[in-house]
Amino acid sequence: MDRNARREDSDDVFSGNLCPLGLKAVTRISLAHYNSVDEVDACVEALSEVLP
Repeated sequence: MDRNARREDSDDVFSGNLCPLGLKAVTRISLAHYNSVDEVDACVEALSEVLP
């Protein structure tokens, strides 16, 4: 499995609350009690590579 896999959809942010913000893109991260510490660490590491 690619640890940096992502899904990109245009014009679908799953929440009408985000639409008025006028953002070109958003990242939605769904973490829950079943995510391991390693998975959360991998997510944070991947984000640190693409965020300023």
